[in-house]
Amino acid sequence: VPLEDLQRASQMLVQALAIREKYMNNSRQSFPSITSRFLRSVDKRPTNIEDEVQHDDKMAIE
Repeated sequence: VPLEDLQRASQMLVQALAIREKYMNNSRQSFPSITSRFLRSVDKRPTNIEDEVQHDDKMAIE
């Protein structure tokens, strides 16, 4: 596989993850913090703790 193809595929994957993160934030759903930190490191943006959505503990349906 040519290096250019791998680079383009990785760029597209990062773009897709960024779109997913934005959608999840807009719908007040959680997004994996590890993935969010990775996206911040790629974008060279600081991590903003206020952007993270905190949820209550999961409860079982009885």
